[in-house]
Amino acid sequence: FGPVFETKKLPCPPCTSPVPVACLGQHEIADWPCHEAKPASCGRKCGRILACTNHTCERECHRVRHAADEVSAGINCKKCDKGCLKPRPTNCQHACNQPCHPGECGDCDVTLKLKCHCGLNNKFV
Repeated sequence: FGPVFETKKLPCPPCTSPVPVACLGQHEIADWPCHEAKPASCGRKCGRILACTNHTCERECHRVRHAADEVSAGINCKKCDKGCLKPRPTNCQHACNQPCHPGECGDCDVTLKLKCHCGLNNKFV
């Protein structure tokens, strides 16, 4: 008999060529080794504009789903849960009773009960 040759497939080492990968929220692009190249969170705040148009998404970098454009929040962004903090119309000291909202506040709808100087009659304004 002569020499016996055997062909074996050896495992290929992980590819280390740099590949550009965008983070989940598309905030930045970084080079990753090819064998580790997959989108991940960059750690920044999402920052997309919420429906109230006054605040931004506070979630850590995440894949945004069903956003209208590149700056608007998607359906999986954190919703605004703040009350309205906008300045009130002239001559109104009452807080707006709406949740945080886009645009201006409506007219004051608080009814005040005022007593007449004699103390007998009430007037609602």
